[in-house]
Amino acid sequence: MKRFLLASLVLLPMCAAAQDTAGGDVPKLIAELSADDASVRERAAARLYELRKTSEAPLRAHRTDDATLKARIAWVLNRIEERRLLDSEMALEKVIELPGGFSRALAGSPADGKFATSAPCGGVGIWEANPLRYTGFIDTGDRVVTALAFDPEGKWLLVAAGAVGTWDARSGVREREISKDPSPAVAWSADGESVAYVSAAGEVVVADPGTGTAKGRVNLAKERVRCLAAAVDATLVAGCEDGSLVTISFETGKETARASAGGKIRALALMPDGLPVVGLADGKIRWGKIEQSILTPIRSLATDHNGKRVVAGMDFGLLVWDSDGVPIPHNAPNNKRGESLVAIIHPKLGRLIALDIDGTVAAWRAPDQPAAAVHWGRFRDLQWTRDCKSIAAWGVDLVFADVASGKAKFVRDFTPLNSGPPGTNGFQGAGPDEILITSNEGAKVWSASKAEPVRGYSTEKDEAGLHPEWTSPDGAFRIATEGRDGVWLRPVHAGGGGGGSALSRANRYLLGASWSPDSKHVGTSVAFDDNGRRKVGTLLFDSAGKRLFEDVEDGYAGSVALDPGDRWIVWTVDDKTWRVPNGDLRREAISDLPVVWFRFLDARAGLGINGAEVTLWFTPDFRIARTWNLGPFNAWELSPDGKRLALLRPGGIRIYRIDR
Repeated sequence: MKRFLLASLVLLPMCAAAQDTAGGDVPKLIAELSADDASVRERAAARLYELRKTSEAPLRAHRTDDATLKARIAWVLNRIEERRLLDSEMALEKVIELPGGFSRALAGSPADGKFATSAPCGGVGIWEANPLRYTGFIDTGDRVVTALAFDPEGKWLLVAAGAVGTWDARSGVREREISKDPSPAVAWSADGESVAYVSAAGEVVVADPGTGTAKGRVNLAKERVRCLAAAVDATLVAGCEDGSLVTISFETGKETARASAGGKIRALALMPDGLPVVGLADGKIRWGKIEQSILTPIRSLATDHNGKRVVAGMDFGLLVWDSDGVPIPHNAPNNKRGESLVAIIHPKLGRLIALDIDGTVAAWRAPDQPAAAVHWGRFRDLQWTRDCKSIAAWGVDLVFADVASGKAKFVRDFTPLNSGPPGTNGFQGAGPDEILITSNEGAKVWSASKAEPVRGYSTEKDEAGLHPEWTSPDGAFRIATEGRDGVWLRPVHAGGGGGGSALSRANRYLLGASWSPDSKHVGTSVAFDDNGRRKVGTLLFDSAGKRLFEDVEDGYAGSVALDPGDRWIVWTVDDKTWRVPNGDLRREAISDLPVVWFRFLDARAGLGINGAEVTLWFTPDFRIARTWNLGPFNAWELSPDGKRLALLRPGGIRIYRIDR
């Protein structure tokens, strides 16, 4: 042991001397980058890279008028930065719990144009399908809604949300509790005289909707019921995990028949003649002699009232067939984020309606026409404060969370629920802990630390509600959609309004904007309808509103990002991505860039988001350095300092620290 300690004491000064020598070699190595001998230059560059912990600062501080030497120093610094990105980690730092869950339930009224959807974090939205508009809300508390069914007259709604009960579809008042048990599925008989649910014991219970009294029970605990479907006659079909199709009488509550679907059942629908359409765990969909196979998990099945169409909701989109199994073309956009869809064919109107896992509602007049879509959910968006100490999440409810402690302060029902879907958005306010949030009832500046509004704010409004704004870093300008007048760039005045320049034609609206750090340029991503085709465009302006660049693509979603060095514009449309040099403004495709949204962390690194994947990019030549799969999420927001990523997931906000 003594010999080991003596050796250590001798070696430590030697190591320190070696480090000092290495650090002292840096000026000499930088000078050797200008050598005529290529081998000397290459050796110097390699050695500077090895000594990156001690050579990076001198390299960045070195000043020279020699363009060749500048380029060689930049090359070494790029390699050092790339090494740093390769060593980067995405560490989960905090989970801020919020009530939540995935949005799974969808039901149409047989009597009129209404339909109902579950919200991702509890509650039920009531909608009209023609035209698509939100009309009311049923508050079930924080419990996630798992199943919905209308009565034949469209007046009452059977809701499974922790407990099973009937609710008035117009007033949103609960009429009666039918069961205290949670249920994965519910059904209402065609004559309106009976309802059905699954008890905690695994029984299918048929009950009187007026009194809640059970008419009969069928024990299917062993079979494990996954779904229920009501036939046009007085029967009910239960689809089970073990493949059983069990027919039950709505009148007596007793089993009348049983068959096998040939596999584990995941989804179930019935044709008007009672023929079952089943979706199996192996991706097969069967009805009669017809069998279809799909590659992604089946989330829902539905048929229309005359049995001419079958629709399957699944991960990444929808599929529609006629009754003979022939595919029907439709323009439902594929779900780029990999989140599952549930879908119905409205029993009265025959329109296709889909619900995304995060609360996006879409309705089609015809399969080949564009869908009207509304993003809706209790929590659906995020915003950091400028000081990075707090974060807000909002939708139907508003919550402010302290990042350090993880404690959340709720502001319940901060938007009027009868004036349209919560069209909220926000941006960082002037103060370090302020967030300006626009909603259907107006725009207010909120203090995140106090969880209360501190002042009002005037902005434009139209019948679709208020629109998001993006302010320049110097606080002098704001850019926003102003009703049907298109996108405007205006100077920021106390109380808003006045002056400015129109940046786009009417009936175009902002998907996003990105300012350069010096506030001299702003890139925008705008959406518009062009003769029935959805278009997304990117535009670059200077702060005077002069248009410098414009390009347009077919698509549904897009983002734009300007790098801090004001050299690049990165533009995404659906799964297509381009970079545009700010000098010659000619777009260059980045074919292997799998991102839907992109943000620059600094002049050398960027963050891409696509589905459950987060990618870290080395931006001098746009190559992926690291990839993390963080699971599905509804929204994301990068902190202003670029050091943390917040993801809004059912159940809470996850904050990741970007170590690089």
